Amino acid sequence: MIKEKYYKLPDFIKEKYDQEVEFSQPIKILEHIVFIGKKYWASDVHITGVIYDENSLDNLVAIKFRIDNDLDNYIYNLSEEIRSDPKSYITMWKFANTIRWIKTSIWIGEYNETEIPQDAAYKFEHYNKEWEKIDETKVRINSMPIWIDIIWKDEVWVHQSLVLRIINDYVDSLPKYEELWIMPIDKQKLNNFLKSQKGALINSWPTGSWKSVTMQVLLSQIASEDIKIHTLEDPIEYRNPLLIQTQINISKWFTWNVGIRALMRQDPDIIMVWEVRDEDSAELFVESSLTWHMWFTTTHAKTWCWAFDRLKLMWVKPYLIVWWITISMSQRLAQKLCSVCKIHSTDPVIKEKLAFVWDDKFTNFDFTILTPDDICMMIWDDQHKMYTTFSNLFKQFNGLKTKILNSREESEKIELKQKLVWLNKQLFHSLKEHFINNFYERKVTKEWEKICLKCQWKWVKWRIWAFEFIETTKEIEQLVLDDVPLKHMEDHVRKSNIFTLDRHWIVKAMRGEIDMIELLKLL
Repeated sequence: MIKEKYYKLPDFIKEKYDQEVEFSQPIKILEHIVFIGKKYWASDVHITGVIYDENSLDNLVAIKFRIDNDLDNYIYNLSEEIRSDPKSYITMWKFANTIRWIKTSIWIGEYNETEIPQDAAYKFEHYNKEWEKIDETKVRINSMPIWIDIIWKDEVWVHQSLVLRIINDYVDSLPKYEELWIMPIDKQKLNNFLKSQKGALINSWPTGSWKSVTMQVLLSQIASEDIKIHTLEDPIEYRNPLLIQTQINISKWFTWNVGIRALMRQDPDIIMVWEVRDEDSAELFVESSLTWHMWFTTTHAKTWCWAFDRLKLMWVKPYLIVWWITISMSQRLAQKLCSVCKIHSTDPVIKEKLAFVWDDKFTNFDFTILTPDDICMMIWDDQHKMYTTFSNLFKQFNGLKTKILNSREESEKIELKQKLVWLNKQLFHSLKEHFINNFYERKVTKEWEKICLKCQWKWVKWRIWAFEFIETTKEIEQLVLDDVPLKHMEDHVRKSNIFTLDRHWIVKAMRGEIDMIELLKLL
């Protein structure tokens, strides 16, 4: 009877009815929220109770998307009418029913359990009107109990905050090794390490710095049918058919320590264990490294030297640390300036600050150890139009260095060294001038009718990363063995001819990818 009435309705009414039925189902509501988040390249969707609404006499639930590391509200409302406030809210009572329905549908846990955190993974499949599958979105869902003060009822209710991490676990979606923005001088170090297939690379990182992406790209670079690469991960974020991937399961007593011990009996060639977490895992790492396997791992640390210090605090002997770690790597993310609405900076105050930053980070830096490719990358000469000019300059550098080595007269050596220093200073000032005169900043304007379609006047779009690769040289090895303070180790690297993270950020600014606000935040 209902179907007969439905088919007699006009098409425009049937379409409206279908939409109402579809979005009256909580799982469809959640699917639509995730779809919008994916459309705007959000990494996470946050659904949590925040505000009391006098009109509905109820607390409201905010729907927010984390895009380019910013948590923003978007114009999207699940109630019947769109509110004048350009934010995303639904009422708490509707949200509570939605949560129960979601838990029942995707098996996130007991639907009436609200006082403990719960996790689940789910895959949304998107279909067109002809019921053809057009897309799918995988998410990791975490629910956390929150206490909401219901003002008009003068009581506290336990509700839940949902965070949905939108994931793309296909390894084909990752950037290629050649697409990683690494200075040629650092890429040479990394290439030598990957070819040797021995030693260990430890990556120190804060949360949300795309360390999983970097590790997967590095492993994919050396993965083949002839090499057995075994990983221990929690969770497995990217599926790679060339890797043997194992999921840690703490609830089944499958811990990192158990996994590492079992892994050594699997006879792998290369091992990637997700993180050094405690003393037991650190000790197992070092003991396993004595078998001369190639290792990849990560740890929470501020910089590369803090990673060394953290291993010491885990009671790993210094001589084992320097024997084990071949390259200590750090990486960070920054918000990238919108390529459409960024403008050249002409502010003299900013130029004065830039001059100070350059002098502070690059004074006494020996640019002669670089290559023409490094210089072209610094000044964003991707087409290598200036390559010949820099190549001739570096031929002079190498010729002077050769003459200094072969010269037997001390006066001639001094003269050649002075000429080499003079040429190095010329390059120093030339790059400094380029840095100051080619700096970009955000175009702050009140002309909202001329909105930038790419960034929506957020002034930033996407994120970029910078890397730091520190080889364990004899000098660094001695500093670790002597147990010098962290500041002394950092000063040593800063005075050395190494592209540290802060120098990498200056190069990013030279390329017009970050502005003064982001640069000062990163240095």
